Amino acid sequence: GTNENINKMIRRFLPKGTDFRKVTAAYIQRVETWINNYPREILGFERLCQVKCVINFLGIGLQRIYRLEGGA
Repeated sequence: GTNENINKMIRRFLPKGTDFRKVTAAYIQRVETWINNYPREILGFERLCQVKCVINFLGIGLQRIYRLEGGA
């Protein structure tokens, strides 16, 4: 499933046996950015960062509507 696919992506950059003491935080950030920007079939070929942006936008919008309608 999805978890195995992500592990495979990580292994592209950090193969088994990698000495993580030699891996910089900047390199880890580059790998993380690449993974988050990779289109996913399970997300309709959208990128994770795009989906997160939409969810955040919708969440903020729903919070505003709730307050306008007299919610907490």
